[in-house]
Amino acid sequence: MPSLLPPPICAVDAETFARMIRVTRLNARFVTPVPFVAGPSLPGRLRGAWGRALLDTGASGADAADLFFGRTGSAHKPFSLSAEDTGGELHVSLALFGVADQHRAAAFDALMTGLTEGEGIALTDAPHAERRALRLLHAGWTRREGVETFGVADTARLVFRTPVKIGPRDTLGATYSDIWVSAAIRAAAMARWSGLDLAPGVGRVRALANAMAYRDDGLAPRRWDRWSSRKPGLRRAMMGMEGTLTIERWREELTPLLHLAQVLHVGANVSFGLGRFEIG
Repeated sequence: MPSLLPPPICAVDAETFARMIRVTRLNARFVTPVPFVAGPSLPGRLRGAWGRALLDTGASGADAADLFFGRTGSAHKPFSLSAEDTGGELHVSLALFGVADQHRAAAFDALMTGLTEGEGIALTDAPHAERRALRLLHAGWTRREGVETFGVADTARLVFRTPVKIGPRDTLGATYSDIWVSAAIRAAAMARWSGLDLAPGVGRVRALANAMAYRDDGLAPRRWDRWSSRKPGLRRAMMGMEGTLTIERWREELTPLLHLAQVLHVGANVSFGLGRFEIG
């Protein structure tokens, strides 16, 4: 199958890409029939149900399945997935970037099939967990060009809503510049899905990041297990950090990357919902 990546039409910097990025977002609310375990593994379980349904569509959804779950084009797939359990309701947000918008119908149909029909999603992240289908309350798409940006004063606060996995052994560690290197690499990959060429500039980004000061007293480690939906019994121990990271001596040159990262997420396993943060 040929690459689904569009050819780059022009080179851009992070500030320009922040103004141009196309984000197509599905927001959906579901009723959960019985209590289930949320936590860091929840977006991954949703991803598993969505992926199985998409892969089961056969030839009609082959391009979408390859785009979101295959090996074509890039290791950075053009979507982010998040979920919030509000007690009886589950709020799911699926953001598609660049050319992924062309496959939104297939993405939507598979997500609805995976979550509301048949076995549904696993109630816990464990091998052979009980599964239940959800009931859809509301779903709607929004689309926008560019991300909202605003200047940052001397201090920025990143509130990680899901664990971020960066650094030695996938933990945040003390090399906080890895956050920004990860953000630069992911932004460059998403630019390619938009037909743009963004050089990540890793050396410059790391130098700027290392010039800032970090306070991590608001962060806490989070450990959990992830069980494979494709290979029952295959377990992977996961670890990351949640909470607030305070950054002082902010470098304004990184501001566009900050706002891009808030939409794209950062670190390892972002397709499983990790590395989602808000600017506090």
